[in-house]
Amino acid sequence: TLIFGSTPFSDVQETLKRTRWHLLALWFSFWDIILSFAFMYQFFDYQFSILNTHSKHFIDYFYYSMVTIATLGYGDFVPVTTLGRIIAIYQLFIALFFVTFVVSGAIGRFQRHV
Repeated sequence: TLIFGSTPFSDVQETLKRTRWHLLALWFSFWDIILSFAFMYQFFDYQFSILNTHSKHFIDYFYYSMVTIATLGYGDFVPVTTLGRIIAIYQLFIALFFVTFVVSGAIGRFQRHV
């Protein structure tokens, strides 16, 4: 309700405008999570070698962040240290809370209109 909520007395155009801005904010928040963790993986891999494959390209760390957040686990990048595993677990928790937050907001909005 905090994301998709509206007052019962607001007009439809204002509600649609607010919903579009909320969805845009959620979209940027999602990509912010992915990019933040990609930079984190890159930094910690350079400093402490937390992944099994070391890369000079940011796109590889971005790819690993996407694979982690999607819970795919292809196996080409694997955290080999405790720090790497903790960062991956932390990213998964943040992603799960984010998805739960978005889904609960969408369901709450759908229930109000039904």
